[in-house]
Amino acid sequence: MNGFESGEHKYDKKYPLWEILDFAAREGFDGVGLVQAWPQGLYPADNETERIRALKRMYDQYGLRIFSIQNMADGTFDRSADIRRNWFDLARDRAAFASAVGCAHMGFWPGGDLRGQTLDAALYLLSKTFREANTIIADHGMVAGFEIEPPFVFHSEEHMLRIMAGSGIKALYDPSHCDLFNGSTGHPHEVLQRPGVKNIACVNLTDTDGTLRDNGTSKHLPVGDGHANTAESLRVLREGGFDGWIMMDG
Repeated sequence: MNGFESGEHKYDKKYPLWEILDFAAREGFDGVGLVQAWPQGLYPADNETERIRALKRMYDQYGLRIFSIQNMADGTFDRSADIRRNWFDLARDRAAFASAVGCAHMGFWPGGDLRGQTLDAALYLLSKTFREANTIIADHGMVAGFEIEPPFVFHSEEHMLRIMAGSGIKALYDPSHCDLFNGSTGHPHEVLQRPGVKNIACVNLTDTDGTLRDNGTSKHLPVGDGHANTAESLRVLREGGFDGWIMMDG
């Protein structure tokens, strides 16, 4: 759903939710990923059982599973222990909600600035908070994944590998970001191969031309419209035994 959220803001378009879900059902999609506050309302709290029931029922009617929810993670590396604790408490609540609607996955985006600390200090705090949250999410039978992007303060393959090693949390594989991490060569699968497919939580499948959009994130294009070797990415995933979700992110 984040693509439609972004489209509304960027292109001033309206996307009726029922048309999106009807399209997804007709085209054979298995499920959808939710994004906070779009199209209406925040995620329900874990004790708001009626809101959770109503939300799940809507997607059930279209035969679609809510496979994932997106979450911002700027509070994970704040210098304030109180802010980090508040983020963790919210993540614990979100994990209970995600489990209640049948999610297999929770995604995290650690954006935001360094707030007066070094990059190494921020990476340490981020990894520590992720490690704690990962335990809670695993207890609910779900997989956690994080995604870093070129405009973030964490914006390289090195940063990705350090977060994975320090936290035990898996990464989301997005070819558009990994292509920029890899020098915009059209070979994002090389970044995928280095940590290994076993460390990939989910795939955001997209093509790219190796440049940035005007809002700073990697250029996302439909598969075949860019220079990324998508076939090679899929081969690496298949041969590595990937059996998680693939989200169309073009």
